[in-house]
Amino acid sequence: MEWMSDELLDSIFSFIDHPMDRRALSEVCKRWYLADARTRKSITIGFSYAIEPSSLSRRFGNIQALKIKGKPRVSEFGMVVKDWGAYCEPWIQELVSQRHPSSATAFASLTSLHFRRMEVSDTALRLLARGFGCSLQVLRLDKCSGFSTAGLEAVARECKSLRVLYLEESVIEDDGSQWLHELAVSNSALEVLNFFLTGLDLSNLSDLAHIIANCKSLTSLKLGEISTGVVDLPADIFIAAKSLKELAVIFARNNISVNLPKTLTSFAGDLLFPLDPHVCSNFRELDLMSTTLSAEEHMQVIQCCPNLEVLKVRNIIGDAGVATLASLCPKLRRIRIENLEDAHGFCSYNGLISLASRCVNLQHVAIYVSDIANSALRAFGTHCPHMLDFRIVLLESTLPVTELPLDSGVRALLQGCRKITRLAIYLRNGGLTDAGLAAIGSLGEHLTWLLLGCVGSTDQGLIDLASGCRSLQKLELRDCPFTERGIAVSVRLLASLRFLWIQKYRESNPYDLLQMGDWVVEYIVPSSDTTPSQVVAYRSTVGHRSDFPEEVIPLSQIAWAFGGEFHI
Repeated sequence: MEWMSDELLDSIFSFIDHPMDRRALSEVCKRWYLADARTRKSITIGFSYAIEPSSLSRRFGNIQALKIKGKPRVSEFGMVVKDWGAYCEPWIQELVSQRHPSSATAFASLTSLHFRRMEVSDTALRLLARGFGCSLQVLRLDKCSGFSTAGLEAVARECKSLRVLYLEESVIEDDGSQWLHELAVSNSALEVLNFFLTGLDLSNLSDLAHIIANCKSLTSLKLGEISTGVVDLPADIFIAAKSLKELAVIFARNNISVNLPKTLTSFAGDLLFPLDPHVCSNFRELDLMSTTLSAEEHMQVIQCCPNLEVLKVRNIIGDAGVATLASLCPKLRRIRIENLEDAHGFCSYNGLISLASRCVNLQHVAIYVSDIANSALRAFGTHCPHMLDFRIVLLESTLPVTELPLDSGVRALLQGCRKITRLAIYLRNGGLTDAGLAAIGSLGEHLTWLLLGCVGSTDQGLIDLASGCRSLQKLELRDCPFTERGIAVSVRLLASLRFLWIQKYRESNPYDLLQMGDWVVEYIVPSSDTTPSQVVAYRSTVGHRSDFPEEVIPLSQIAWAFGGEFHI
C-alpha cells in the first residue's frame, strides 16, 4: 500500500472508531501506527498507572477527548485504603505544559476531559482552568475526591465555554466558595450541569434560576439537595428550562409543590410532590434510589411510566413489584435493583423469571437477590438475546437457598446471551463449581470485565476459565478458593488481561504471584485481624509507582521467609 498517500490513509482511518480495531491497525506497520496517532480523536486510559502522561502527548497530540480511570472499581464501596493513589495532577500538568505556546502544539484540539475515580486537588483544577480556559467544553469529575468548591470556582470563572460540568458522586468539600454563582454569571453555554449525590446543598435559588434563564440549551440538570432553608421555592422554577430532558433533585423537607416540564424524559430523586401523569408518560429513565417511598407507592409511580427503558430502584419493591414492573414496562432495557438494608421486600428468582420473560429487550441487569435458582439465569438466556451486562449478587442470609450451584444456569445464560461483555456472579460458597467456571471460559469469548465472588472449588476451575475468555481485560476475585499459584497461571493464559483485583483468597505463598510475568503486583496490608488482605495487579509500561501509601507494598519488595511470615 505504498502508493496510498498519507492524506488518503488518514481519511480511511477516520472512519474507524472502535479502540480494539484501532489498536489492531496500529500494529500492522510503522506507517499505520503513525496514521493512527495522527487521526485518533478520543482516548480512554483504563488505568492511570498503565502509562506515563508523557507517553500520551508523544503519540496522541491531536485528540479531542480524553478519559482516564484511576482507583479500582471496588473503591466505590470503601474497599480500598484511603489515599490509595490515582492522582490526576501529573496528567493535568502534562496536558497544560504541552499546550504552552513555547512548546509543541500537542492537545491544541483537546476540548473534553473525563476523570473517573481519581484524586483531584484544587491546585490541579486551578492549573487546568488557567491552561485550557475557554477551549475546555466538557469536564467530568466522575466519582472523584480531594477537591473543594474553591477549585470549582476557578473552573467556573476561567472556562466560560463549558457545555458539560459533571460531578456526580464526587466527594467535594464545601468551603463556602461561590462556585455556582460564578458559573451562573460566567456561562451561558451549559447543556449539562450535574452535582447530584455530591453532598453539596443548594441554598440559593437565584443562581439556579439565573442558569436556567441564561442557558437556553440546558438539557440535563442534576442538583444537590435543596436545603430546608429554602422556603420560597417557585413551583415553576424548572418550567423555564425549555429544553430540559433530565432532572435530578432531592428536597430536604416535605410539602413541596413543584411542576415538571413536559419535555422531561428522565427523573431522579425523592418524589415528595405529586406527579403529573402526562409528564410521567414521557419518562424513559427513572432513578428511585434516593426515594423514601413504600413498595405500594413505588408501583403507583411506575404505573404512570409505561415507556420506561431505564430503572434504578431498591429491592423494597420485592418480587410482586418486579412482576408488576415487567408487565407494565416491556420496553425496559436497563434495570438496577440495589439492596435496601431492611427486612422487607427482598427479590428472588421468581421476580427475575417474570422480568426476563416479559422484558425481552433487556441489555443491562444488576440485581441483589435473597434467593436464586438456575431457572432464573436460564430465563434470561432464553428470552434476552440482546444482553450486554449481567450482574447478580446473592445476599448473605441464614435462610436456605433454593438451588446451588448455578453451573447449568450460567451455561444457559451465556449460550443464549452471546453478546455479553460484562459479567458479575457473586454468590455464596459453592455457588459455582469448577464446571461452572469452565463454562464461562468456553462461552465467554466476548467478556471484557468479570467479577467472581464465592465461586469455584480448585485452581483448575480458574485455569479452565482462563483458557477461554480471550477478550478479558479486567478481573475481580473475592472470597474464592484460589491460590497465588493458580491465579498466576491463569493470568498468564489471559493475554488481553490488564488489571486484576483479589480479596479473600487461599493464601499460601504470595511470592508465586511474581510468576505472572511483567505485571506490577501490589500487596495491601490488612488494617486489622478481621480485614482481609488484597492484591492489586496491573500491566504498566512504567513499572512500580512511587506514590503508594504505607499500606500498599510492591510484592517485589516483600521477602518470603521460612515459616510463612512477611518481612518488609
